[in-house]
Amino acid sequence: MNDPALDVIVVGPGPQGLTPALALGRMRRRGLLLDTDAPANAVSAGVHNLLGHDGRPPADLRALGREQLRPYDSVEVRADGASAARRDASGGFEVDLAGGETHTARRLLLAHGMDYVLPAVPGVAALWGDRVFHCPYCHGWEVRDRRVAVLATGPKAVHQALLLQSLTDDCVLVVGPDYELGPDQLRALGEVAAFIERGDVREISGSGEGLVVRFADGRELEREPTACELETLAQTWSEHCKHKTFTGAIDFDGRRIENLLKETIVRATRATRARPRPLNGSRSTAR
Repeated sequence: MNDPALDVIVVGPGPQGLTPALALGRMRRRGLLLDTDAPANAVSAGVHNLLGHDGRPPADLRALGREQLRPYDSVEVRADGASAARRDASGGFEVDLAGGETHTARRLLLAHGMDYVLPAVPGVAALWGDRVFHCPYCHGWEVRDRRVAVLATGPKAVHQALLLQSLTDDCVLVVGPDYELGPDQLRALGEVAAFIERGDVREISGSGEGLVVRFADGRELEREPTACELETLAQTWSEHCKHKTFTGAIDFDGRRIENLLKETIVRATRATRARPRPLNGSRSTAR
């Protein structure tokens, strides 16, 4: 046991961990920042939606944060991870490090990011972060006006396809033979003229700068990037980012809307896109 107790132990050295560590240092609070050098966004070419750093490689951003933290010596950066944590008798926390030490702190901040569990489809892992992504806000701009497929592996696939409608007018929702689409989902997809391709996906492989989705029956669907839902510790990306304003039910035009964000996207897209395209129920986009 290492004493005296720290003010805060921060688990995770990304921007979400370095930012509070910087604030702690500027107030001369005693902190310990744990860094296993395994960032969740390591495969990304650049971070986005972060003012002043849009497009900066993740490793560069972390290095910049470490350099800015350096003058504040009340916060120690340790190349170690947390293996266990528990409340102590004083109401603080005891944290066991992977290296064998145990530290106590008044507060524990978990900023270690998400654990991405990729769909069990051959080829996804090899193209992850390059031509396969899961967050339209993080990577959608880079694939604007290109041919995109959404691989439905969870309940939020329609949500993903709707989000991408503002970025491309060539988006295919790829669903397995047992994937159920309800009437409301079909109506929403029809209002934005999204295509649907049904089939058992056996493989995704790179092809030039794009990729090919291969089905069990031999068909192939040529796309450029592909968005997929992930099974994560926080369920899916869209569930992880739920906001009460978007998910609360409202009464509008005499009907009850359960998902305000989805309805807003549908209405905005319908109002701005004048070119109708048929919902792909009868013709196939795959060859």
